[in-house]
Amino acid sequence: MKKSTRFAFLFFSLFVTARVKAQNTWWTMTSGSSTPNVAPVWGTKGQASIGSSTPNTPGGRGNHSGWMDPTSGYYWIFGGTNTKQGLFNDLWEFIPSYGLWIWVAGDSTVTTPTPGVYGTEGIPAPANKPGGREGQSGFADSKGNFWIFGGYGYDVNGHVQYLNDLWRYSAGSWTWMSGDNTGNNQGIYATVSTEGPTNKPGARVFASTWMDASGYIWLFGGYGIDGNNKQGPLNDLWRFDTTSKQWAWVAGSNTINQNGSYGTINQPSNQNTPGSRFGQSVIADAQGNFWLFGGTTAPSVDVNSPTTIAGYFNDLWEFTPGKGSSPITGAWTWVAGSSAVNENGHYNKQNVYSANSQPGARFQQALEIDNNGNLWVWGGYGVDAHPDEFSLLNDLWVYNPNNRQWAWANGDSIGNQPSSVTQLNTPAATNTPSGRQGFAYWMDRVSNLWIMGGGGGGGTPSGGVGTWYDDVWFSPLSVIDLAIQEVSLQGTAQGNDNLLTWQTVNEIDEVGFTVERSTDGISFTDIGSVPSAGNGNHQYSFTDDHLPAGSSTFYYRLKETDNLGNIVYSQTIVLNGVVTGNITLYPNPATSGAILSIPGNSTLIGTTARLYDLGGRFLSEQLISSPQQYINLNSLAGGVYLLKLANGQTLKLIKE
Repeated sequence: MKKSTRFAFLFFSLFVTARVKAQNTWWTMTSGSSTPNVAPVWGTKGQASIGSSTPNTPGGRGNHSGWMDPTSGYYWIFGGTNTKQGLFNDLWEFIPSYGLWIWVAGDSTVTTPTPGVYGTEGIPAPANKPGGREGQSGFADSKGNFWIFGGYGYDVNGHVQYLNDLWRYSAGSWTWMSGDNTGNNQGIYATVSTEGPTNKPGARVFASTWMDASGYIWLFGGYGIDGNNKQGPLNDLWRFDTTSKQWAWVAGSNTINQNGSYGTINQPSNQNTPGSRFGQSVIADAQGNFWLFGGTTAPSVDVNSPTTIAGYFNDLWEFTPGKGSSPITGAWTWVAGSSAVNENGHYNKQNVYSANSQPGARFQQALEIDNNGNLWVWGGYGVDAHPDEFSLLNDLWVYNPNNRQWAWANGDSIGNQPSSVTQLNTPAATNTPSGRQGFAYWMDRVSNLWIMGGGGGGGTPSGGVGTWYDDVWFSPLSVIDLAIQEVSLQGTAQGNDNLLTWQTVNEIDEVGFTVERSTDGISFTDIGSVPSAGNGNHQYSFTDDHLPAGSSTFYYRLKETDNLGNIVYSQTIVLNGVVTGNITLYPNPATSGAILSIPGNSTLIGTTARLYDLGGRFLSEQLISSPQQYINLNSLAGGVYLLKLANGQTLKLIKE
């Protein structure tokens, strides 16, 4: 029996599927050797070896840190290990246009212990230097200073232990900024979200650190020592104020071995948190949010034998920090991937976004963000296309926050692949780095992904963990066209039926569309199908003439299938019988924020509003929890933006 009340006309326009159109996304090897475990050649400190028959090289190494200097565009690495030689504390600069390495600071030997020289906390000095170490986390700030935290290596007494010291390299000198100069110290957590002079993260290895736009340093997880002096994987989140020089424990647990609290996918909550892990990757986006991918957890670990680790993740998280310094707040959102461990990769059709595609679980991979706001993952150690098969990976993946889907861009779906290079400094379709972990990586100003060194050599008798390289590679991600295939979906009430129409742009190898309906926005039912007219631009329609009785709100989405069986889902749209009334934004123009005003009985409450720039780039989303919802604009530059609601309505918002 059909309802007698009917809906007002509603129009929806959205982007349904996105395709990655590869255009010569080839790898180029620019420096180094395909031979593993090359010995370092330091040369003369501060000088490049131009024209030398034995050019400078950091040598084969892994578990080191890498950065791009945002002021010069040059690349830097620090420390790491070669298990055939020892722990490094040397700092190197790489000039990409010439492929030249310059040894800048630190020791030119690993045959003897390299303990740290700490000096006075907060005071730079030419004699200061971190001890040799591996697995430290590092980054560059906006002024071109380099920071490292912790790792596993030499403390001030020459003991090899877990470390929690924070260092900054600036103007030719190291400065010990915070933490202990001895090893194996436990964390002091105190009160959540409160800075304190005695607060400090415990010593750890394979953690993640980064700096936000306000100059605060953030730290997440790693394998180390908790607040009870117990050793294991951590999930604590910390913030360091570079002005007060104090730490604040922000979220997560002060004890080891914590399970994740995932909540509902794509729904932020203060109760959400990733589980304990190490070897994860973190990157900050232009809006000041942080993205976390992968990592591993285990009750015990040998840092030189990571293949003994059992549990690997492929979950993707976003953290939105609170504004201001007190209180220090924020929320995690589980965005993609599995809440279980050891998921294998789903590769599907290359260069096509799909709801079925996902990278396999892994750790020590690259995670970067390009100029369009897309996330890129490369390599690491984990699960390839085959369940329960762990190997060194060389696959490249891209995640689009607009459609919340992964696409496999290039590389192999099977692990332990060897390197292949035709000629140095020459791109070629057959070029590929070997599968590897523990490498340094960075993204340059034009969205080229760079990697240096790490462990690999799969497919050779000498390959595997303990085999380290000094090669430098890059892949020009900027030439990948991330154009979105546009689909305009309209919903109209016609008597007791709902008419859906949509138009496609640039269909490629499509088979057809399945129309799915839900009355709760969660459980969807297949209600019919429409075959594809073929490649190109086409118009389609479908009439839903069997509306279930007793429902006043209907959710619709399209499932698109190509000729290889790959599936892509649209975003969900809503047709509802509740009068929406006036929806306004004020003030508009706005300065720091605006109020989205909606009727109290609107079904928009509980949905999300998504903010885009005029170029269609997704910026942020906001859960609508009340009829007067505040939209924060502090992180945005002045300009015109578009706020898209779940009912298809788009509002123009101007920030002064």
